[in-house]
Amino acid sequence: MAESEITSMLPMLRQADLLLNKGLVEEAVEFYIRIIGMAPHQMDAYARLGHAYHLIGSIKEAAAAYLKVLSFDDVDAGTYCGIAEFIRTGEKLKTEDESTYNRLVELFIDHMLQQTVRGSADTSKLVVTWDFRSQPYSIGDLILLQQAANCICLAHGITQARTYLLSDRENPARPSFRALGVNGENYLDHIIRLLPVFLLCNEAPALTLEHDEDTALQSMAAPDAVAWPTVPLLKSMLDLNLPTFRLLNMFYEQQKMLPEFRIRGSLARWARNFIEENARGYIPVAVQMRKTKSYNLSRNSNIEAWSEFFSHCHSHLPVKFFVICAASEVDEQLRAHENVVIAKNSRTTVDQDLALIKECAAFMGISSGPATVAFFGNRPYSIVNAHLEQSLVPLLKKEPWGYSFTYAKKNQRIIASGNETCELLVRELGILLKDLTSDGERNIDRLLSDKDTDLRLH
Repeated sequence: MAESEITSMLPMLRQADLLLNKGLVEEAVEFYIRIIGMAPHQMDAYARLGHAYHLIGSIKEAAAAYLKVLSFDDVDAGTYCGIAEFIRTGEKLKTEDESTYNRLVELFIDHMLQQTVRGSADTSKLVVTWDFRSQPYSIGDLILLQQAANCICLAHGITQARTYLLSDRENPARPSFRALGVNGENYLDHIIRLLPVFLLCNEAPALTLEHDEDTALQSMAAPDAVAWPTVPLLKSMLDLNLPTFRLLNMFYEQQKMLPEFRIRGSLARWARNFIEENARGYIPVAVQMRKTKSYNLSRNSNIEAWSEFFSHCHSHLPVKFFVICAASEVDEQLRAHENVVIAKNSRTTVDQDLALIKECAAFMGISSGPATVAFFGNRPYSIVNAHLEQSLVPLLKKEPWGYSFTYAKKNQRIIASGNETCELLVRELGILLKDLTSDGERNIDRLLSDKDTDLRLH
């Protein structure tokens, strides 16, 4: 539509806005519809119509108007925030018309991702925000957040970054985590346990624990800043897991690579020394185990299968397995295996556990938080008993044996075939070790040739 035609609609828009501000919402709706009939490319009229419909509870009509808004490219920040508010309070639409809700959310996220990938000519700093009111208290999600920040900094040449941790005593966590015991009395304890994850890298950003959302929003909205999540995405309170995976895929498509997730040098040296002390003359393989009694029990490790696997490997391979898990998840069966080092016996911290995953020659385990750090490295890995969200599957490559990320290196594998068995673990380890070569401190080729490496079950 020509600019003169758009300008000619402004008096009518102002008149409709006046009706809306006086509380004459239905009259305003009729006015906005009339404007759209005269100027069907008037994006502002659709945005105002969506807001008006939202006010009178016409949820499906509001969604239709906002879907039309998202068909335009030049949507302003205020309109995005209006759509974010509609999505945040959109349980009724999700219940009555889930497909429309999902389409609206998907288009909204598309716009947010494009904003982040594009940045602006003035972009010189990154503002990262983690809102504990709506996001999980999760190691894996925080690693994803930092990898997204790494990609954004690489793409835009940014060297300055700040991370805000938003928290609220009155609203400390989303319902699923409140059900797990996070509350206004102990939420800071949970945040403190996660702080080492934010400090994994050498270039750790300035970190602020913030109770005032407006302070973070002001920094995020600075003209020289690119924000992840964007201000509207933060306000929508949508889970960031899937959008972040989509963002990583977009950066990979754009850059043809993803930066390696690098941990700080002192932490890497600690891990290498720990491995050398406990596995001299052996190939170190990190294994993440899960044995929780609180939630998602189907994701727990099959301890019997792992125990049988460790026994088999003891007589066939020069491998030491470094088991990573919470102290409460250590199964007594594991202590009987001479080729197993239980990290928590040495009272390792969260960041030390992650460093062991990074520095071992290979990684095996279940699809739980700490495993995420393996996704963005060069070591081979096999994720077994993977529970993949259906919305994540389209972002993965389908393989004959399972799935892989689009940016996966050789022998970085995701197996989603149900509970792991000893046979599966034997097969996967054989694949992971097949192409390993000397890593500078251990001549893996020689270690494998010096011992019977027949991985078949007897």
